[in-house]
Amino acid sequence: MENRAIKIGTIIKGFGIKGEVKVRIETDSPEKRFKIGSSLQIHNHESIIDVIIDGFRMHQEHALLHFEGYPDLTSVETIFPSELFVSSSELEEGVYSYQLIGCTVIDQDNIVLGTVIEYMQYPAQDIIRIKTSDKDKLIPFVDRFIKRIDIEKKEIHIERIAGL
Repeated sequence: MENRAIKIGTIIKGFGIKGEVKVRIETDSPEKRFKIGSSLQIHNHESIIDVIIDGFRMHQEHALLHFEGYPDLTSVETIFPSELFVSSSELEEGVYSYQLIGCTVIDQDNIVLGTVIEYMQYPAQDIIRIKTSDKDKLIPFVDRFIKRIDIEKKEIHIERIAGL
């Protein structure tokens, strides 16, 4: 697997006076991604900054993070708004949403339906958008439809039902 930066959150603003930042979570495993001692990269319009997490807690629907070397609110003012990334080399084995983009979607009759162009996360279920020859189609990313994923071959095998 190629090593690349994977977005896991967006720093919205500072929180309190002790140098915490409020983060919109964009990962399904915040406890793993924001673990104390984890290395992340902050990408803002000016630079890429390597940081190490030394504090993590949840607040409502957001993560509150504290980074080594950022002792107060003044010190974090330069790092928001910005995006948080983790190196793909830090990820566990498995299939990640970024790997699905560009995969060919094939139905149970081995008919190629199109190519995945977007992965969308919603509270009820995740959805993939595929580009077909005539229009985009949305497929719920659930076991009922997704039967097999082969990341090496860049293929997603689905069970197509009426109306899809």
